[in-house]
Amino acid sequence: GNDNTVVAYNQCIRFNGSAWSTTGSLITNRRDIICGGSAGAGIAVGGNNGAAKAASPSAISNVEKFNGSSWSSATAYPVVITMGGISGDSSSAVIFGGTNSGGAASYANTYQFNGDTIPTSYTLRDNMLTSRYLFQGAKNGSSTSTLAAGGSRGTWSSQTLINSTEEFGNSI
Repeated sequence: GNDNTVVAYNQCIRFNGSAWSTTGSLITNRRDIICGGSAGAGIAVGGNNGAAKAASPSAISNVEKFNGSSWSSATAYPVVITMGGISGDSSSAVIFGGTNSGGAASYANTYQFNGDTIPTSYTLRDNMLTSRYLFQGAKNGSSTSTLAAGGSRGTWSSQTLINSTEEFGNSI
């Protein structure tokens, strides 16, 4: 979670259709996290482990899977990442775009996450056409079909806004 003031959190909150309640906490405190999946098959990738953006937090590569009540560690993502996109769940997801700390590097990478293998694994897929972070992804996308719309690239003090939309539809 992120309140954009001081620290990173590990709290996880679930909505059951009528009310919110706390559930198992993430193992790693973080903010600006990349989350996907469902209440019973969630996945959390990367994020920042430090204070607010102005304080230069550090991006991380930690990945955790949620089984409906608790989080477990998975194999780390290939690069430190924050503010990217994800579609799918803890057994199969596609993770795309994002940045390292401070926006110094915008990613175009797309990785397929296979959460059913032990250890979990990643396969490099087709890159995005435009590297970006802080974009809107398809909330109902899958590991084989999703969208990325808008976003930014560049550092916090010198961002370039992106107004294009990309579609990922690579069958596996």
